[in-house]
Amino acid sequence: MWLTILAAAAAATVGSDHPPGWKGPDWDRKPTAEEIHAAYPVNALKRGVGGKVELTCAVNIHGLPENCRVVSEQPPNLGFGTSAMLLIPDFVFKPATVMGKPVPGDVQFPISFGSPGGSAENFSAGTFILVARPTWVSAPSFADLGAAYPKSGGGVGGYSAFRCEVSRAGTLNRCDLLREEPGGRGFGPAARGLIGKFRIELEPGLEAQKRTMMVNLPIRLVDPASDEFKTRRLGEPNWLTMVDPATAQMLFPFAAAEKGFKEGLGVASCAVGANGALKDCSPGAATPDGLGFSEAAVRVASVLRMNLWTQEGGPVDGSRVELPIRFKLAAATPKTDANTPPAAPKP
Repeated sequence: MWLTILAAAAAATVGSDHPPGWKGPDWDRKPTAEEIHAAYPVNALKRGVGGKVELTCAVNIHGLPENCRVVSEQPPNLGFGTSAMLLIPDFVFKPATVMGKPVPGDVQFPISFGSPGGSAENFSAGTFILVARPTWVSAPSFADLGAAYPKSGGGVGGYSAFRCEVSRAGTLNRCDLLREEPGGRGFGPAARGLIGKFRIELEPGLEAQKRTMMVNLPIRLVDPASDEFKTRRLGEPNWLTMVDPATAQMLFPFAAAEKGFKEGLGVASCAVGANGALKDCSPGAATPDGLGFSEAAVRVASVLRMNLWTQEGGPVDGSRVELPIRFKLAAATPKTDANTPPAAPKP
């Protein structure tokens, strides 16, 4: 096996101030060898090296990891962090308990990717490949999720995770249900009914792959009568379009520069459109205030776009975001006279 969970989650529970009767989260399910095989980072395969990733996650009362992030990644820039995040739908925990009652908890644990050995070509010839961080061309809306919420849901939130085959057109087929929490309330079948609304954008070269392409698909269903649904709570978005640093530099407020400020923080309050772009933005509070930093943040926000589906398994359309953007004025480049020849190099 090329990946090893080095420590039980219970031994890596974050924090030490727990009430009497506390028992931390522990492992219930780990990825299979084939799942690990499919997620191994390609750049590391080409070099024949292994790596280690430290993850931290919140574990809800159903034992599902949420809000996971990479704490450390060694060696960096070879994709081990991304590969570890791809495996999150395959993690299931026994939730933390207090006096036997499930409660939320936090875990931090290392994942070791052993050296693959042999040639990268032989190692990577698995039965399928996982599409990392897919860009969604279409995805269900909040209205779609509200209509899909099962009558037997009982007002609670439900989570389903599927692994689907990706067609050469980007549509999803033959989806296997990996997890359904809580069970017996119809969340899995309800989520499955939404799969036809998904389509991913295939990166150049992926459509030419001879192996089957697969994607992990999380879907959270929230009671449409709940405050969480009504406020269009946005999970962890994935930004597809970011502003060019040189452009952001040009937007540094002139009034702030005149007063000698070298940096500032502006806030843009925006709605998220059906295409993931930000719209109807308005300036919020700024530091320092009254010098145009939030107005500049609104201009930056106008070019940003986020993926249509979050890593937590929800849509983005209709949500509102408070987007803080920090501006920093670059040091001025010394001016030279075009008619003056450059100084001779020093010996």
